[in-house]
Amino acid sequence: MGPGRPHEPAHTAERELAEELRLATAELIPLGEVHPDAGISGSAVPVFAARATGRPEPDPVEGLDDVRLLSPAKLDAWIAQGLITDAFTLAACAMARARGLF
Repeated sequence: MGPGRPHEPAHTAERELAEELRLATAELIPLGEVHPDAGISGSAVPVFAARATGRPEPDPVEGLDDVRLLSPAKLDAWIAQGLITDAFTLAACAMARARGLF
């Protein structure tokens, strides 16, 4: 992103997929925004779903050791069991499901 160029959340999301998982984005779907802690800050974070090409290859330099591809049923089971606790992941799952993406 060069000087004077507006910040594009979609561009950032695509770049992060490429850097962290070595995935090319075929389609990026805006899901809305999440307010991580409305009691402290009014700032919002954009949330996207991505349809990507290729197989994810996590980059250990980015702090990723493994990637799990889950069916919607398995994802629900992991959420119910408390195995997924990241607030952004939980919000993205709820937003994607509400839009009929899975």
